[in-house]
Amino acid sequence: MKTLCKVTMCIVICFSLTSCDWGLKIIGFELVTYPDKLFYVAGVDEEIDVAGGTVLLVTHDNKNNSKLRNEQVERMDSHGLTIRHNIDFNAEGIYIVKIEWSSEYTISFPIQVVSLEEIRRIMESSVE
Repeated sequence: MKTLCKVTMCIVICFSLTSCDWGLKIIGFELVTYPDKLFYVAGVDEEIDVAGGTVLLVTHDNKNNSKLRNEQVERMDSHGLTIRHNIDFNAEGIYIVKIEWSSEYTISFPIQVVSLEEIRRIMESSVE
């Protein structure tokens, strides 16, 4: 009897802690702002930083049939979003970063890896 009460209580707690709205379905996904950092230094930076980037999840409210609701996500690395890239932080170049919501929706943006020498050259030419 105690075991049955414990199991029932666990189920009730799990359902009460769930904050998902089963009536909402993601139907769109768009980039609102780019991350603060879009340029990286070859051999210095080692990982992508998406701080400052925001996306908008467009949802359909199944309960009210056809109302659209937009939710701005302040962190690109949250809400089940996946960040994919093939950046080689030791090689100069332009790389594409993809932000995915499940396998259905993807948005992309470019970042650039530059050499320290290139940065020095630009800085010196701007001083002259």
